[in-house]
Amino acid sequence: QGTQLCDRLLLAQLLEAADLAYAAYKLNPQSACAVSHLRLHSIRKFVPHNTRLRPAYFIAVDHAQQTIIWAIRGTKNVSDIITDISGSSTRLDGGRVHWGMLQACKALLQEEMAHLGQLSRALPGYSVQLVGHSLGAGVAALAAYMINTR
Repeated sequence: QGTQLCDRLLLAQLLEAADLAYAAYKLNPQSACAVSHLRLHSIRKFVPHNTRLRPAYFIAVDHAQQTIIWAIRGTKNVSDIITDISGSSTRLDGGRVHWGMLQACKALLQEEMAHLGQLSRALPGYSVQLVGHSLGAGVAALAAYMINTR
């Protein structure tokens, strides 16, 4: 049966996040816009190809919702599978996390923190929304944690 979701706003936000996570699987910004609410001019950076321990992603700005979006793709190819199977746990702030996802998170943060900082300074009051599916969801969750605790 499950629990009935009665909050229509929350449901709409969850569905939109799912669309954004799906858009991260696309090969170009036009295709990402076709499956989400984003417009082409909203996408600030689109990285459709992954490397070992660094998933594909895009960064966009949604002015209507005053949100900076960082969508991280999930498992799609062999390089992503290598990240998935690098799954020994490692310590992080008193807990344990997936080693491969943590390495991917660190790589993305190193690559994009300056860009996110510039966008945040240029767009005061905008929130940052991290979304992803599968591998991307784990990396997005770790990135959100690290951004908020460091």
